[in-house]
Amino acid sequence: MAMSKMDLGPLKDTVNCSICMETLDDPRSLPCMHIFCRKCIQGIMDRYRRNFPCPICRERCPISNQGAAGLKVNCFVNSVLDAMKGLKVADTTWNCDICYQDGKSIRAVSQCIECNEKLCQLCGHVHKRSRLSKSHLILDLTGDRSLDAKAAISMLSQRTLYCQEHYNEPLKYFCKDDQHLICQDCFAFNHQGHELENIEKTARVSKENLSSVIDLGKQRLYKYMEGIKTGYTEKDSIQKNIDNSMTKLDDEQKELHAEVDAHINAMKAKVNNIGGDAMNNIKAQITELENEKKAIDDTVLQLEILSQHGHTGDIVFMVPEINSKKDAWSTEPHVKINHQDRVRVEPSQIKHQNQITFGSVNAASDQVKMSAFESFLLTPIAAGFAAAAVGSALFGKPKADEED
Repeated sequence: MAMSKMDLGPLKDTVNCSICMETLDDPRSLPCMHIFCRKCIQGIMDRYRRNFPCPICRERCPISNQGAAGLKVNCFVNSVLDAMKGLKVADTTWNCDICYQDGKSIRAVSQCIECNEKLCQLCGHVHKRSRLSKSHLILDLTGDRSLDAKAAISMLSQRTLYCQEHYNEPLKYFCKDDQHLICQDCFAFNHQGHELENIEKTARVSKENLSSVIDLGKQRLYKYMEGIKTGYTEKDSIQKNIDNSMTKLDDEQKELHAEVDAHINAMKAKVNNIGGDAMNNIKAQITELENEKKAIDDTVLQLEILSQHGHTGDIVFMVPEINSKKDAWSTEPHVKINHQDRVRVEPSQIKHQNQITFGSVNAASDQVKMSAFESFLLTPIAAGFAAAAVGSALFGKPKADEED
């Protein structure tokens, strides 16, 4: 990907905490691969004892004795954060990090990708000639912070990963027994007799699994997108059905005598109850599908960025999570919108001058009427006034049968 065409938007999204909505601070990964600030996720963990739900996908995560400090540090995200750190600064020039420690402000002309240090011309020359750092990747700075950040990110997959326990020792092996990346010294002191594998070989297999997991994730996304689309179609149909039903009732209300308003209003309430329940149910289904889609979308985006820009060690580092996610996503997702009842309105009838039969409101898919026809007989004296008024005491609220 050309550096000038690289879109930093998705990368910026992956380095934002979905709890505090700010740039990640000391990012920690959960087993489900969602990432949060250490302090933010600790605040969630403090509410639980043994395990807690991921704030995004709700997958249960165990709580260790170390709390959030015991969660996996996401080294790749830290590298991306370091590369993007200067984008919010208005100044277009960098200062040399080495000289700055001596109280000097000298313009940096290069950056060591391995050490994440900005270097002036003199310090850069020394850095390139040092036995310990002469093999490090060096980026020439252009003065355009956005372009420099893109260039630094594009070089992340080429950098050498070093052991945090043994200074300047590159990570060379993947210990299958302990599921850790180790250096030569780690092997000599702590991993004798363990089954080791070159990280390049492990990475090749892991990249195949990574691609497979991304494909599975995209397939699941499609299922959820289709389910959500169906849900919105169902929602619109429910709303149209409610609107049509209300229109019928409004037309009928105009034809009936003013004294039957209470009865009509009761039927309107029943329409709102039936339609409202259906609407609430479909909204809940849509929301659930959207939340699950968002959780998968976040994970797929993280995996794609890891696949495109991550070092082989970064990928190997996530082997347990990648394998776990592959197993979880290999099953067909249950994406289904349950059909909701529609409102059915039975019109009222005036059979005789002294008998008015009111309509009813029913759930269309329910064979048992929720409100039966109610007939009211008027006495001969009252019949003479039927055209003008119907005694309100004769009209009770529509009686609703229990739903199946």
